[in-house]
Amino acid sequence: MDIVYIAAGTWEAILQRTQAIAIELAREDRVLYVNSTLHSVLGTARRILTGKSPARPGIREVQKNLMVLDLPPGPLPGGCNVHALNRGELWCASLRLRRWVEKLGFRDYILWIATPWAAHLAGYLDPMLVCYDCMDNVPAFFPPGRQRALVRDLEQWLIAHADVVFASAKELYDACRTLNPEVHIVGNGVWTAEYAHAQPAPALECLPRPVLGYIGWIGSWVDQAVIALLAERFTTGSLVVVGPVHADISQLRGYPNVHFVGRKPHAEIPAYIQGFDVCLIPFVIDELATAVDPVKFYEYCAAGKPVVASALPELERYRDLCYLAESPTAFVSRVEEALAETKDSKLSKSLPQRRRALASEKSWGAHAARIREVLAHHCNRKDPAVASALPQTVVCE
Repeated sequence: MDIVYIAAGTWEAILQRTQAIAIELAREDRVLYVNSTLHSVLGTARRILTGKSPARPGIREVQKNLMVLDLPPGPLPGGCNVHALNRGELWCASLRLRRWVEKLGFRDYILWIATPWAAHLAGYLDPMLVCYDCMDNVPAFFPPGRQRALVRDLEQWLIAHADVVFASAKELYDACRTLNPEVHIVGNGVWTAEYAHAQPAPALECLPRPVLGYIGWIGSWVDQAVIALLAERFTTGSLVVVGPVHADISQLRGYPNVHFVGRKPHAEIPAYIQGFDVCLIPFVIDELATAVDPVKFYEYCAAGKPVVASALPELERYRDLCYLAESPTAFVSRVEEALAETKDSKLSKSLPQRRRALASEKSWGAHAARIREVLAHHCNRKDPAVASALPQTVVCE
């Protein structure tokens, strides 16, 4: 299959679901990964002035069968909360994208869309199949108002018009099913091989124990009150936050045992996780968190580490493998329980094994195989010569 992959983030961003699925699909199929940088001339100028140098337009191969495309800027203001301008921007982008699709010889391709902002590309291009990967409650990232309303409308249009929809969480699946019957749950995953022989990061060796660690973006969804309580409770220990900061953390800067080490290359993440005594997922429980299947949970499990998380609905089924907290104060208690696990000879042997087993079941490779099966099924249904011989449904859980 040839896949034109409209990404939810740039290739260079923190490696998450959007890049992982593209990498795995490219092991068997050709994938054109289109960076989500559909900037206008004005947007490009703004990025230059703020020190965020835009990528040079063009295409580059990052692995066999996987090409990354940066489109040149268009004439309209990108990211505007007006329907007409969003459609106009995407129409301009579709003209430039068509040239690359034709140049690469992509025919009867699958259009994979991972961001509602790009919804109307489905109407401006001529794919054999349109797929939407619903990985978050995207409208919830925006405050109530015109922008949230626009994202919600774009996403609902895309869900209704897609040939097939993948959802990363049960709540997303239920919401998508009200608009389209062809919805399949494919959660997040991990590359377990990266954790098999990882050694603790040297940067953590000099820190006082216990080391409580968090991997990922620091945004509005991170409950800073939890981190503050942990810093106050474990004054002789260390809290380590690995990832870019996109929130006001001035209050946390006052704690000497809280260490923000910034973004690290993906290849170093297993070493940092291996150096944690307890791994954290301190999320604010709101409409965004209730639809999250956190990638970091499977990364933590791949290392066999104790995990303490806010009581996210997607993690309820794993209560026997992690410690879930319903409040900030309960979070502190769960961390104490997780630390006690490491001192219990029986638990410290059995639980890590079970966590690694779960991570193996949730590998990105296994997810991609299920995705490929569903896509092939729907592509074949488009061919009248074989449609009559196909089963009516494909189950993907």
